[in-house]
Amino acid sequence: MSDHAITPDDILVGVLAQLTGASTGVAIGLLVSRPVIRRTGYSLITARDRQMINSKGCLRRVWGGRRPKPP
Repeated sequence: MSDHAITPDDILVGVLAQLTGASTGVAIGLLVSRPVIRRTGYSLITARDRQMINSKGCLRRVWGGRRPKPP
C-alpha cells in the first residue's frame, strides 16, 4: 500500500477507464456473439451491470478486503 492520497481527478480517471473498457467490450461482444439476450437495450444494461460487479471485485482484491482510509 502506498501513501498516495486519492483525489477527485484520480476517481474521474478510474471511472473513465472503466467506461472505456466496458464500452469496448460491449461493442465487440455485440458484434461477435450470438444473441442470447435478443433485445439490444437489455443486453447493454446487463453488460454494464456485469462490468460494475466485476470492477467491485477487483477493487476488493486490490485493497485486500479493506476500504482505503479517508485523507
